[in-house]
Amino acid sequence: MPPIPFRENNLIYKNSPDMVPGFAMDGPVSPWIPTEPGIENRFHLFDLNQNHFAVTVRCAPGSVIARHYHMGAVLGYGLQGRWKYKEYDWVAVPGTFIYEPPGEAHTLVILGDEPMISYFHVMGPHIQLDENDHQVGWVEAFNLLAYARQ
Repeated sequence: MPPIPFRENNLIYKNSPDMVPGFAMDGPVSPWIPTEPGIENRFHLFDLNQNHFAVTVRCAPGSVIARHYHMGAVLGYGLQGRWKYKEYDWVAVPGTFIYEPPGEAHTLVILGDEPMISYFHVMGPHIQLDENDHQVGWVEAFNLLAYARQ
């Protein structure tokens, strides 16, 4: 008989077919996929049960990731280059840990002459906004996976 999953608050914690099993990846397993002008993504994980994704983002100098906000938290880590959110004073450099709480709109701007490379774990969808903060798009693990498979 297979082990019975432990359940608490309707979450399955172990021995569940719904869990993402642990894994490790060496080197560049996935290709760089262009998204916006000057922006490429290397996806590492699509957790469709949680609607999370993990991605390394590479941005050309002077490029911008359009204004958006996240419906869940985002964890990030700067690997190369300098960047900031237009709406904030701090600047991310290699070694900077980034925490983005849900609901704060921001525009990512690349600074200097060096490409930016950062890693992000995005926990839920993000809403793309226009200059008047009206929703113009929706990005999540499901539609990114479909896009990456093209």
